Amino acid sequence: MSWREEMESHIAMRAEENERAGMDPVEARRAAERAFGNRGLISEEVRAVNVPAWLDQLGQDLRYAMRGFTRSPGFAITAAAALAVGIGTSTAVFSFVDRILFRPLPYVHEGELVWFGMTAPIAGATEFILDENYMAWRKEQTPFSSMTVTAGAMDCSLSELNPVRLRCARVGADFLTVFGYRPLMGRDFSEADARVGAPQAALISRALWMQRFGGSDVSGKTLEIDGNRTAVIGVLPENLEMPSLARVDVLQVLQFEKKKPRSAGSFVLTAFARLRPGVTLLEARTRMEPLFQEALQSVPRGFRKEVRFVINPLRDRQVRDSERAALLLLGAVCLVLLISVANVANLLLARTAARQRELAVRAAIGAGTARLARQTLTESLSLGALGGVSGLLVATLLLDVFRRLARRGSRDWRKPRSIGGSPDFLCSRQ
Repeated sequence: MSWREEMESHIAMRAEENERAGMDPVEARRAAERAFGNRGLISEEVRAVNVPAWLDQLGQDLRYAMRGFTRSPGFAITAAAALAVGIGTSTAVFSFVDRILFRPLPYVHEGELVWFGMTAPIAGATEFILDENYMAWRKEQTPFSSMTVTAGAMDCSLSELNPVRLRCARVGADFLTVFGYRPLMGRDFSEADARVGAPQAALISRALWMQRFGGSDVSGKTLEIDGNRTAVIGVLPENLEMPSLARVDVLQVLQFEKKKPRSAGSFVLTAFARLRPGVTLLEARTRMEPLFQEALQSVPRGFRKEVRFVINPLRDRQVRDSERAALLLLGAVCLVLLISVANVANLLLARTAARQRELAVRAAIGAGTARLARQTLTESLSLGALGGVSGLLVATLLLDVFRRLARRGSRDWRKPRSIGGSPDFLCSRQ
């Protein structure tokens, strides 16, 4: 039985007692209701026992706010749209620049990782290293605990019944070790895989593993990549992120000759390393300078002054000039958010001024200052919630646009190219 039915039962019982006392039924009912008291007041007291007063009043305020927005749809739509633009753009841009400015790189001890090599005006701002330099420096360098190279990502074909275009990258045998990754399944590349003439070996992405092998063991499995039968030795971890930020489906190992003929061509590579504990960038550069000077002897004398050795933290090398642009973009959207909030504040002030008569009437019939303030605050919070939800939708759409633009405008690192015998001054011999 509800409390309203219980109140009605009490009044009916009192009315029956009055009738038995000789009163007229109508008068008996009236007398019972007078004796019971103010039904509305008693209803509020009983409701307060079962439902907290603040929750009941909050529901009233919310319903009143919704009715107010319905009566003034222009105000509600304009304010919600202004908040949606400000919140949506700032959220989307922050999500975009978070990886550049704030979030750490997804590598173990990422502060130890560096990107190094030679640079020259002909190569732009890209640090590079030749394959013969890599083999020599790897044996003789002292500032790094480990170093590796990559030839960049390129398109490749999975030559099966239904050919599929993939993204393949050739890397050094210790590529995963340098960046602190381990295969999800199978084994990593070994030095034996990196010798010229060794069978082709590859690590595949988790997505390709599930698509081609259904998540089964990859031991003994092979793929025909660009017409070459390649052994699948393992599965890449799902959280693998290439230092170039390029998408990769297959990692193949670079193979080097121990004793390379002088007449053989050279390949341009990109080198990474992990600093030994306690070694600074300046100290690492000082230690690598003799090796650089030795490699510089293969460059014609007239160009030696143009070639420099550089070493940079991996984060700085990834970000490059985009850090300044990201800061400017973040500052711009913060201004957009501030302008949106200021516009909504002006709308609320104008609406409050137009409601002075309504607020005065409510105060005259007993509404206190705190009650009116709470009602106004509830309306503002409801409007903010509406704008916030709309802003999340705007942010989702903008992030999708950013992703599409990033895919369209992304540029992978240079593909490996043979430069032996070419007029490139870096490969000419004295």
